[in-house]
Amino acid sequence: MPGKISSGKSSMTALINLETSQTSACVTAWLRKHTLYLGFIGLYVVELQSILAHRGYYFGPLDGIFDTEIEYAVQGYQQKVFLRATGVVDQKTWQALLSGTPINMPILHPGSFGEAVKTVQEVLWISDYYTAEIDGIFASLTLEAVQRFQLDRGLLGNGVVSEHTWNALSEMPRYVY
Repeated sequence: MPGKISSGKSSMTALINLETSQTSACVTAWLRKHTLYLGFIGLYVVELQSILAHRGYYFGPLDGIFDTEIEYAVQGYQQKVFLRATGVVDQKTWQALLSGTPINMPILHPGSFGEAVKTVQEVLWISDYYTAEIDGIFASLTLEAVQRFQLDRGLLGNGVVSEHTWNALSEMPRYVY
């Protein structure tokens, strides 16, 4: 059942219930939403504002205006879910907003390398789990940091960075730059 959203003098029915969206047919329709960016006006922006408010990234009115406040909120959410913080709401951003979690993240394990490993190392470094060089190489010190992090979060401490570990990493506070 859709939820109500209010924008001051009037209210409208939201097109999606965020609590049940992952199991509803609405998800498919939402993944075909328009790309939104600074200057857009309309119902898609109201929906965006509603989702960002639900996720704790927007506290303003649901007025349908994509202004700099919305752009900053989108950037903050994109960073949280490991997307490039452009402020543009593309299909990946819509998908991450709907799920509330990072999307399409690779499974990492000892021997992995690259930008995704650097991202894990950076989050773990900021959180004081990792103290070595951020080099993008998943070696023994990265493995130990991931395992400690997983165990502290109540996850299986296997050292494999998969969906649950990515989700937990996305909940860690990070500096927005």
